[in-house]
Amino acid sequence: MDNVAIIVEDEARGRNLFGLYEGIPLTRRGFSSYNAVMPDRITLYQKTICRVCANEDDVRAQVRKTVIHEIAHHFGISDPRLDELAGRNSFASAATAPVWHRANTTPIVRPDAKSASSGRSSRGSGTHWE
Repeated sequence: MDNVAIIVEDEARGRNLFGLYEGIPLTRRGFSSYNAVMPDRITLYQKTICRVCANEDDVRAQVRKTVIHEIAHHFGISDPRLDELAGRNSFASAATAPVWHRANTTPIVRPDAKSASSGRSSRGSGTHWE
């Protein structure tokens, strides 16, 4: 991966997220039109992740899942496609599936939590993925 910054912040303002991809997915870039641009960003929200995890091992597992999820958005994979991949093939093993990232979805140590669907919205010329 080139030109991608990974940032750690406390929490997403006004949102309950584990991570966020902001940028132009590789599938939407032209060969000659994508140069001299600021890096795409993957932001991890530390306090949100730590709030749903019981111990350091759980934090590591959730960070791994979140990073994989946000990198998938960098490669142009949508949330519905990630859910499909997590459910039926080796993209995510039982230890890493499903690759959810919203803090109000089922965390790895709280299987009784409710799950919510995630979405995306356009912002400028890039894509803002949750």
